[in-house]
Amino acid sequence: MKIIDVILLSWQNLVGNKMRSFLTIAGVGVGIGAIIFLVGIGFGLQQLTISKLVSSATVTSLEAFSDNPDVLKIDNKVVSRIQNIPQVEKVSTINNFPGQLTYTNVTSESLIRVVDSNYYSLAPAELVAGVYPKNSDEALISSATTKTFGAENPTEFIGQTVKVAVYTSITSGTNTEENKEIDLKIVGVFTDASQLVEIVDDEHTVVKADSFSRLKIKAKTSDDVEDLQSQITALGFNSTSLVSKIKEINQVFRWFEFILAGFGFIALVVASIGMFNTMTVTLLERTRDIGIMRAIGTRRRDVRRLFILEAGMIGLAGGVMGIIFAWVGVLFVNGGVNMLAQSAGQSKVVIYYLPTSFLLIVLAFSLAIGLLTGVYPALRASRLNPLVALKYE
Repeated sequence: MKIIDVILLSWQNLVGNKMRSFLTIAGVGVGIGAIIFLVGIGFGLQQLTISKLVSSATVTSLEAFSDNPDVLKIDNKVVSRIQNIPQVEKVSTINNFPGQLTYTNVTSESLIRVVDSNYYSLAPAELVAGVYPKNSDEALISSATTKTFGAENPTEFIGQTVKVAVYTSITSGTNTEENKEIDLKIVGVFTDASQLVEIVDDEHTVVKADSFSRLKIKAKTSDDVEDLQSQITALGFNSTSLVSKIKEINQVFRWFEFILAGFGFIALVVASIGMFNTMTVTLLERTRDIGIMRAIGTRRRDVRRLFILEAGMIGLAGGVMGIIFAWVGVLFVNGGVNMLAQSAGQSKVVIYYLPTSFLLIVLAFSLAIGLLTGVYPALRASRLNPLVALKYE
């Protein structure tokens, strides 16, 4: 028999018993759909988490700091050495000081961060209102700080003048504090859950210090980040970057996706048993037909092909149905999540993502499951004695 004849005959056998074929395909579809649905949610949460962290600027950025600043300081010499590393494109210096913010006779404790003008090109804050500061008499404040002062709308602070007290050094033995008070014009408000004021001072002369708390470093490409971290570690400093964090996130979600796929695989195993049972029953029902086919000259190989192709069609159709089931489930779940998000005043999110390559792998997997399930019935059918098969009732 020609292969096209075998395919057509397999199709006719499936169509000849529509209800049984549909239920078997639906069983496989439920198993495949469960895998796609659960893994798709895992992929979606992974993409959502990474997208919240990543931008084109932050992927190539890293921070360097000293675990023991009293022994190993980040001073101008260290900054110069790091700037001369070939993989470095730009360096921003950062100093953090405790302090207080006073506005309309109300004073609140706050962290004062002094940065240079490179900082916002390396670590752009998410502005709620206003613009980034350009001069040393301008500042950004966090959204949490505006709430501390009872502002209902962050824009109320734009253009206002506040008094900031910066504690540049603290002597623990005498509990004495040196501070500097400066008046600043608020030009922007950024999203942050902590009490924070950011001042731009390229020369770090407004708030003087002989060393820096941290460095923000931009590598020339994302591929240079890991090598750059190694060189910074060799200088005795620690560093963190989104590249390493993303690797950790991907590793965690990879295990999470395997676990979710395992739950779906259980449903697929149950469906595979059902498909195997269907093919075995089909063999018993068509024993006389097989005997007639063998008696008129059909080869054993063609009988094997007939059953294996029929099982493969069931598996492939189940894979397609599984994708449809998963897509319908996603529409309901994603719609429900977005309804809850909107009712809470949050923006819409997409918690589901599936690469095309994964869908193709799943389809190939469902086809392979179908073909394997049909191997045993196909072997039994091809080994039937034509005379015994013709007498089968």
